Amino acid sequence: MGKNDFASAWDIKKAATKDEVCSLTKNRNFCIQQLNSVPDQDLFNLGVYITNKIEVNAAGVGSKIRITLLPKATPAQKGHLSYCQGRYESALYANRKLIVQFADKDYNGAKKIALSAENYSTECENSFKSPPAGASPLTKENQELSDLFDIFVALCTFLLR
Repeated sequence: MGKNDFASAWDIKKAATKDEVCSLTKNRNFCIQQLNSVPDQDLFNLGVYITNKIEVNAAGVGSKIRITLLPKATPAQKGHLSYCQGRYESALYANRKLIVQFADKDYNGAKKIALSAENYSTECENSFKSPPAGASPLTKENQELSDLFDIFVALCTFLLR
C-alpha cells in the first residue's frame, strides 16, 4: 500500500464520519455543505468551526435587525423584530457559554446549551405568526441558525460516544 492509499483511506474515514454526523441532523444537506467547507478537520475542530459560524450568523442577523430592518419596519413588525433581536442576543450569549463548555471537553454540557439555544431562532420565526401576524423577513436566517446549532448538537453527540 502506497502513501496515497493511506491518504485515501483516511479521507474516506473522515467523509464517513461527517456523513454519520450529518445523518443525526434535521438538514443533512446543509450539514454536509458546512462540514465539507473545512476539509481535514477532526470532530473537535469541526465543533470549533461551527461555533464560529454560529457567532458570525447570530451577530450578523442581530445587526441586520437593528440597522436595516427595524428602522424600516411597520409598527406591526417592530414588536416581532425587537423580540427577534432579543432571541439573537440570547443565541450569542448561549454560544459563548457553550464554547467554554466545549473547550473544557464538557460535550454534554455544551450539547444541553445548544439544544436550548436551537429554539431561539424558531421562537423568532414563530413570533411572526402571532398577532399582528405577518411574513417573517428572517425565515432564511432563522433556519440557518437553527441548523448550525443542530450540527453542533450532532457533533457533541458523536464526541460523547
